[in-house]
Amino acid sequence: MRTRTNVEEVYRKIEIRNISPTNVPNSNNDLYAVLYMDRDCNCRKKIDFNNANGSNPTMEFEVKESNINSGCVQLVIKLRRQRTFIDTHVGEVRVAIKDLFENRNSTLWGRPTISNPIMKSRWFGLGRPQQEGTLDITYNFGKDTFLRRAAAPVRGHTGQILSWIAQLLAVISSIVTVISCWTHPDE
Repeated sequence: MRTRTNVEEVYRKIEIRNISPTNVPNSNNDLYAVLYMDRDCNCRKKIDFNNANGSNPTMEFEVKESNINSGCVQLVIKLRRQRTFIDTHVGEVRVAIKDLFENRNSTLWGRPTISNPIMKSRWFGLGRPQQEGTLDITYNFGKDTFLRRAAAPVRGHTGQILSWIAQLLAVISSIVTVISCWTHPDE
């Protein structure tokens, strides 16, 4: 017999108000960005800089309060250039949500703004990443938190296997992060 628990988790909204790339080589009107939280790849949002007319639409994401405090969630912004057949990768920016949350009170013109380098790896994603410009992000955290019912845990043998796979992927991700920090200490 399966029993469901009514566990509620605390969430907070983050609004990405403006994104502006600067000093991007060969920048033309075909540049766009895809945004998502690395723990929730299914919720992707796209900004077409060509159609934005200098301003971006406000995009909202919901993040668990526990993930903000632990620093395990990142905002991923992938810059791409639209081409006729295959879009090309310009670079990407990864920002820890915890860093955004801790710097939410340092404002520029009344809004928190952060500037991060756009990094691109050479040789098909291998090799040391190089800076391809900077990306200014203006954001805002919601003042209030809200509760949302947690997903029911998967039970049984299948649930156990999925749990082990999730734990294995988390360990692999941690190892990759540590290796990346060792190989690129000055970034």
